Amino acid sequence: GAGAVPTSTTRVSAVATVAASTPAAVAPGAGVGGLFQSVDSDVASRTLRMSNFPASWVAPAASNHLQTKIRNLLEKFGTLEQPPTISRATPISATATFAKAEAAQVAAKTLHNVDNRTELEKRKADHAKPQDHEKFCVKLLSTLGGGDGGMVAPRNRIRISEVPGEWSAPDIEELCREYGPVESAAPDGLGHFIITFGTEAAAGVAQAALHGLELQGEDGFNTLKCEFHRVLEPRLTDDDAYDPEAGADAAQQVPGSGDTDSGPPHLLFVDEVQLST
Repeated sequence: GAGAVPTSTTRVSAVATVAASTPAAVAPGAGVGGLFQSVDSDVASRTLRMSNFPASWVAPAASNHLQTKIRNLLEKFGTLEQPPTISRATPISATATFAKAEAAQVAAKTLHNVDNRTELEKRKADHAKPQDHEKFCVKLLSTLGGGDGGMVAPRNRIRISEVPGEWSAPDIEELCREYGPVESAAPDGLGHFIITFGTEAAAGVAQAALHGLELQGEDGFNTLKCEFHRVLEPRLTDDDAYDPEAGADAAQQVPGSGDTDSGPPHLLFVDEVQLST
């Protein structure tokens, strides 16, 4: 009947026909290498790599809340593009990507080398200067060594957002197969999907073709946003290493460090004071 939403197969086929007619889709592989290079550089300039967290943040009883604590702290500086990614390897580290490079730069400048110790720990040390492992380490990936911003990330994965709510992962997978082999298509929240292609070239062509494409949904047309999705696993450098036993000892010395309801550690209080002045 009039106004009825077409079946998923009809919907995907119709949109794929429009998408395939775009110039980016007609010339597979054109400029893909340069496109990857610019995307890598852009992501690295907006992404922070963090380690040497406050002992109370990484205590076993509080480990499930680490991502939330990091996100709450960083969002004081700007909008995050996606939730922080935690690496549980020793030492524990995390990466987070801001929507804007300026916000990432301010966060790194403000938080790097902040003393993580509590007042009790400072008194026990007779207020001596903190050791390296006692200072919050926050660096931009673009400043780390390795030539690629210290970033190890797949080049065959994209994230599509602003998808009509009634579209499912199989719908998106069928659409993306117009550009090459698809290994998986998984939802990443309402209207968001992460697609892994079988080749880098297919991912590059799909990203260029689908970004800005209009999809018809029950409530009208949605304009897609399509970006390369990076699972960032930065390389560790010698300056980032610290003694994990020291961190464990500190967690045992701080009263209530394993209590997730005891409030944020000293680092967060210092940051709030700085930002409120």
